[in-house]
Amino acid sequence: MLKRIRLLFKRNRDHITYEILSKFRKMDLGIVWMEAYTKDCYIKFEVQDEKQYQELLKNLNTIEDLGSISEVDLIAFEARNLQVNEIINLLGKLILVVDCNGIVKYSNISRELKAVEGELSSIIGKPISEFIEDEEFVEKVLDADLEESIDELTLGSGEFIAKMYRKRFRDSNLFGKIIVFEDISELSSYADKKFYSSHITFKDLIFESPLMEKCVNTAMEFSQMDVEILITGESGTGKELFTRAIHNLSSRRDKPFIAINCSSLPEQLLESELFGYEDGSFTGAIKGGKAGIFESCNGGTIFLDEIGDMPIHLQAKLLRVLQEKRIRRIGGSEEIPVNFRLISATNKDLKEMILKEEFRLDLMYRLNTLSLNIPPLRKRKEDIKPLVDYFTKKYSNGIEEETYSPDAIKALESYNYPGNVRELQNVIIRALTTLKGNVVKPSDLKFYFEDNSNDVNETFDEKVERFEKELIVSALEDGASIRQTAHSLGITHTKLINRMKKYKL
Repeated sequence: MLKRIRLLFKRNRDHITYEILSKFRKMDLGIVWMEAYTKDCYIKFEVQDEKQYQELLKNLNTIEDLGSISEVDLIAFEARNLQVNEIINLLGKLILVVDCNGIVKYSNISRELKAVEGELSSIIGKPISEFIEDEEFVEKVLDADLEESIDELTLGSGEFIAKMYRKRFRDSNLFGKIIVFEDISELSSYADKKFYSSHITFKDLIFESPLMEKCVNTAMEFSQMDVEILITGESGTGKELFTRAIHNLSSRRDKPFIAINCSSLPEQLLESELFGYEDGSFTGAIKGGKAGIFESCNGGTIFLDEIGDMPIHLQAKLLRVLQEKRIRRIGGSEEIPVNFRLISATNKDLKEMILKEEFRLDLMYRLNTLSLNIPPLRKRKEDIKPLVDYFTKKYSNGIEEETYSPDAIKALESYNYPGNVRELQNVIIRALTTLKGNVVKPSDLKFYFEDNSNDVNETFDEKVERFEKELIVSALEDGASIRQTAHSLGITHTKLINRMKKYKL
C-alpha cells in the first residue's frame, strides 16, 4: 500500500528528520520520498497492510512536539509538479527539457500541438536529433556555453519559433536546455485573435476595500479622458481587466480592443505585428503585405502589456507613433495615419530602468500622461472573502454548495499572496478540485509559499531569510541562467551569487 502523510509540529525541531527515519528503520520500512520544512514534513512510503500502517502512525505519534498526522493526496513535491504541469499544458506550447547529452528528459505533448501530434509520442529518453533534423540547431542544443537563442524550425507540418535557454540541473554542475516552441501561424495571427470586444466592465470587478474603491473610481474618471494611461502593479493584480473596463466605458468602446504582451513575442515578430509590413520585406512575409496593430485598431484601444520588456529601438519607434500619429510599415515608405488610444502596463520599476538606460525617459513621460497603480491583494485584505466567494461559485462542480471553515477563511486572509488575485484563484481551484466533502479546511489549501508567518518562535530576520531563500530557489528553477535569474529578481549578478553561497544553493 502506497501512503502519503503530513506531520505538523508545534515548534521548530532540530534533528527531526533523524527521529522520523529511526521510526521507519525500526519497522524495516523504506521511504519513497520525504520533504522536511520548518514545522512540517511530508512522507511518501509503502506498507504491507492497514495494520502495519496503523502501527507506524502509533510509533510516529511518540515523537516529541508532534501536533498532528494527516493523510494527504499529494506530498508537497507532487503538488508542485502537478501545478507546474497544469500551467505548462495550459500554455498550448510545446516545451522540451534536454540534458547536456541531448537526451529529451521532459515533454508536454498535448492535443493542442496538432502540428507535431504523433511525432513525439515516444521522444522522452531519446536524442533530440531523432526529432529535429536541423543539424545547426542540434549543435546549439549541445553547446554548453550557449545561454539562449531564438531560431525558426520546421516540425512535422508546422513552422515554429524555438526559444532555447540554458538550465543548470539541480544537484549537478551540468547544463541542459529548455526549449519552447511557438507555432508561427498562431503568432502571425496574434493580433487577429486579440480583436475580441471587451465585455469586462467596472461592475465585474470584485472588491469591498476602500483602497480598491478609490482605484476603480480613478480608473472610471480616466476612461473619459482620451489620452495615454500607464497602469502599474504587481503581477496578478488585474491590470488587463482594468484596461478592458476603461475601454468599455470610453468613447471608443464600439471600436476594436487589441491586447499584446511585449514579452511574449520575439523582437522581430513584435515589430512586424505592431507596424505591419510590405510585400517581400522579409523571408516568410505574407504576399501582399499585412497591416499591423497600429493600423488595424483604427478608432479603438491598444493595450501593451509588459511595456518594460519592449526592446529599446522599438521604444523609439513607439514614441514617434504617439507623437505624430503616423506609422510606416516595415519595408515601406508611405506614411499611414493612425488613430488609437494606448494603455500600457508594467510590473517593473521604469524609473530604475531609465537610470540603467534600459527604458527611454521621453517615452515614459508620454505613456504616463495618466497613471494608475493597482494595489496588491495583501494591502486590501477586505477583498479576499468576496473574491473567494466569487471563485468558489465560478469553479464549483455545481452539485454541492462548498463552504469554508472559519480556520480556512483565517488562513486565506492571513496569507500574503505574492501572486495576488491570480494566486488566490489558483488556490481555490486546487482546493475545490481535491476536496472531499463540501467543507474546505486549512489542510485543503495549498499555497505556493507555505505560510509559516505565524510561527512565534521565528525571528523577523529568520522570516526574511526564509522568504528570500524561497524566492531565489523559485527564480533559479524558472531562470535560464544565473545572469537572467538575477535580472528577473532585480539584483546584480554578484549579489545573487553571494546569496546562493549563503544559502548553499
